[in-house]
Amino acid sequence: MHTAVLVLRDFKHAIALDPNFAPAYGGVASCLGWRRANKWPGDIAEDNIELLRVATRLKAMGADDAQALSVVGFNLFWFQLDYNGGAELIERAVRANPNYARAYNFRGLLCAWNGGSDEAIADFELAMMMSPRDPFNYNALLGIALAHHNAGRHTDAAVWTDRALRAFPPFFLVGMGQAILCYVGADRMDDARRLMTECVRQAPGWRRSTVVPTPWVRSPQLRTEFMEAFIKAGLPD
Repeated sequence: MHTAVLVLRDFKHAIALDPNFAPAYGGVASCLGWRRANKWPGDIAEDNIELLRVATRLKAMGADDAQALSVVGFNLFWFQLDYNGGAELIERAVRANPNYARAYNFRGLLCAWNGGSDEAIADFELAMMMSPRDPFNYNALLGIALAHHNAGRHTDAAVWTDRALRAFPPFFLVGMGQAILCYVGADRMDDARRLMTECVRQAPGWRRSTVVPTPWVRSPQLRTEFMEAFIKAGLPD
């Protein structure tokens, strides 16, 4: 049994023991998010139902746990279930604990994926200043790269992508896809093609006819740029 399945089971058991233990709801959302990000086996429809159930329960509880609020809010957005509801939960997380770095990280990602630039960078920089040793800071590095890409600062985007790649795990398909976009924008095609080869190795079903790049991205222009970059980097027919 996959480790993520075991951990998810434990978080659900914690909720059964104490339905008001907010951190366990955040744990469930984290497991669902990692499963989706890395295309691990799972029932997408059931995961969506589970995440909505978790979000509804957190709202009903009036929870003020910043970790749970922010990760559930982020995944509501990323799973394309409720953009506004997800953004609202992240804002609640920031208000509940203005010192919780990851809430700013998530807020920055929502902004960057909507085509934002400097506002997103401000959130990412604040997150890294607050928690410089956070092992998930590669998300902030990737976010800064994307924000520079959105502003047309492609050389800067590639430099931040280099930093992110040195920090994040090799199975992080979402991150590699974003790195491809930034490398193509900077005309670093060898790097982009190398990453595309690795993506196809990890996800053999990736084809132009099957890939829907970054469907959670709200900016139509950015979605188009992702697909164009994937094709330039060698996404198979």
